[in-house]
Amino acid sequence: MRNRTLSEAWVTTSVFSIKPYTKVSVNKYFLEIKPLIILQRALGKLPYSFNKHGFDPFKIISFPVLYTIVFFTVQSAWTIHTMSVIIKEKIFNAPSYDMALFWVSLELILLLNIASPITKWIDVHKYVQFVNNWKDFQDNYTDSELEMTLSLPIKIIAVLLLPVALAFVSFQVYALTDLTFFTMLPFIITACSSTITLVQWCATLYELRAATRVLLSKITMNGCRQMSTHRKTWLKLSKLVSEVGDSNAHTGIIMSVTYFTSLVVTTYALLSSFSRLADYNSHFWGHLVSTLIGFLSNFVLCDAAHRTTQELGPEFSSKILAMDMTHLSQSEVNEICLLLQTMSAHPPLIGYLGFVTINRNLFVSFMSNAVTYLVVLVQFKSTSPLNPIKEDITQ
Repeated sequence: MRNRTLSEAWVTTSVFSIKPYTKVSVNKYFLEIKPLIILQRALGKLPYSFNKHGFDPFKIISFPVLYTIVFFTVQSAWTIHTMSVIIKEKIFNAPSYDMALFWVSLELILLLNIASPITKWIDVHKYVQFVNNWKDFQDNYTDSELEMTLSLPIKIIAVLLLPVALAFVSFQVYALTDLTFFTMLPFIITACSSTITLVQWCATLYELRAATRVLLSKITMNGCRQMSTHRKTWLKLSKLVSEVGDSNAHTGIIMSVTYFTSLVVTTYALLSSFSRLADYNSHFWGHLVSTLIGFLSNFVLCDAAHRTTQELGPEFSSKILAMDMTHLSQSEVNEICLLLQTMSAHPPLIGYLGFVTINRNLFVSFMSNAVTYLVVLVQFKSTSPLNPIKEDITQ
């Protein structure tokens, strides 16, 4: 009797002590870019609450929304003050056409502090949806966990972003302007916001390329079998790639236009400073740094998108066609043909709302148009008065 009681007690204790295993789904992509999300929240561009698993539902009456409005108001007022100082002290009193044009380009860059938060709010719903769609892809369309390899680099960038932005603006103040550091502080917000957008763009496309390689390796290991499942995975991956541009469409358009304009004007200023290197040594280096940043920003933006679409599209199909299919049945061959037809009918494209496709051809177009506008600026200079300020004083 005692043994029976002990046995029943052991069974009862065992049943209640064993907890069922429940796998908690974690959005690894969200965890990887979380430092960038925190920075965007701090800069007043992400009016969403979030937890360790992802974004919470949007609430119009919440601390993130209130903080975003207050930060945007203060940032806009400070930016408008800086722009007014530049207009009064620099543009109206510019000693030459070249310097006036350069200060106008700085005004355009400052406009990002007002325009980019608004465009970010327009894009934020699609951005949150894109992050959630990544989780859906991770949970339902892969039988192996996706490894995120950029968590440490993103954390390092997030920590170093503000000190580097401070150093960059300090250098620009020394090299290009005689304005106070307090007046130039809005440029720090511009530099941080632009860097966050570029880093997240590159990190997202890198992880999509990594997921493409995982899918291709699975197809290779399976000997081109189970292609119906792989076709669904490819379609979901292609949809994610296409959503990269749409999730930042309005912000991307504004930034691309600003980068292009900055590249043209700073290149023109650089060439003008190079012709007077002995007199404008500090200006030359300041223009050189600005030109390199504009050039690299455009190149990185276009190159990352081009490599991702090529790896998921033409390179993916060519590697499948290069595989040995002699051991496959007719139905399996038909599945492969259906996958290739799907890839041909729905090629992965990254663009902004259908207005422009982002690839290396766009970068080449940027460069050719930049040369054209440089010629136009030179022609404007040749028809402008040599010393407009002196003539006004004489009159």
